[in-house]
Amino acid sequence: MQNAADLSPPDTASPAGGVVTRLASANARQALSKLQSSPAIGEGRICLVSLDAVRERMGARWVGRREVVYENMQATLRRHLQPHDLSMRISETEFLLVQPG
Repeated sequence: MQNAADLSPPDTASPAGGVVTRLASANARQALSKLQSSPAIGEGRICLVSLDAVRERMGARWVGRREVVYENMQATLRRHLQPHDLSMRISETEFLLVQPG
């Protein structure tokens, strides 16, 4: 997993043709570039879930509690995603979800 010190704020061209401004880690860019040729993008089976609002709401508590938030997010995803679906944290506040169908 990336830590906050490894993150940078560059814009990244999205596979769907737009610009994704919050994807910052090298892992995020690499994961999206691998998915570019996947039909799942056009079919809406790839999602980016952000925890930015949670981090903002928690304020200074975020640093000490983010691991608990990650664990809760991952538990929620396990309950709702199918066994063949993929989820991975790609930055401090973002999860990439792939639901191949």
